[in-house]
Amino acid sequence: MKRGICGMMLLVVMFFFGTVQAATLEEAKVLGEKAAAYVKANGKEKGAAEIGNAKGQFVKGEMYVTLQDCAGHPVANPVAS
Repeated sequence: MKRGICGMMLLVVMFFFGTVQAATLEEAKVLGEKAAAYVKANGKEKGAAEIGNAKGQFVKGEMYVTLQDCAGHPVANPVAS
């Protein structure tokens, strides 16, 4: 059974402070697409490790990608404590 990226959901989280927008919707879309391509190219385990890395390539200031399974359970979150 094939369950690559189709079996996971990528979420891009952005924080906004005051009236200053930390990231644009287009930047969030690009970051999410990069994360999806990374998981597809490197597999779920390596993808989850990189997405969960607080100093990794999918954290850009106040914007970051999280990974959840289809039931909504967290798989990787770079800011989870």
